[in-house]
Amino acid sequence: MLSTLFGKTPVIQAQSPLVHRLLTGIAILVALAMFVAASGDGGADAPSPPPDWVNLAANIVAAGIGVLVLMPRTRVLGAWLAIANMLVSMAANHRFDGPQYFWLVLPFNLTTIALAAILIAGLRKR
Repeated sequence: MLSTLFGKTPVIQAQSPLVHRLLTGIAILVALAMFVAASGDGGADAPSPPPDWVNLAANIVAAGIGVLVLMPRTRVLGAWLAIANMLVSMAANHRFDGPQYFWLVLPFNLTTIALAAILIAGLRKR
């Protein structure tokens, strides 16, 4: 079962070694970004923080997405979910943590979205 998840897909097998290394590096960066997102709990001085269970659930989802991005067979799904997670995170940051925190973490969110989009484009079937 695990060998199936970690096996190379036909798209990955058809890539040149350089492209494969580049996309693997991007996948690692997206996964690390999701793990960093999973370790957060919003702004320390949030004006209206969500309940703790919401933060815990969001952190578990982000960590799970990071794991999906690391496995070749679930990498594209993980990248799509990373984009969705970052978009929801941006909305939650603005709503619960206020505009100041939103602007503080916006570059991180947008960079993660851009890297995940590059990963999706690089792994699309031709």
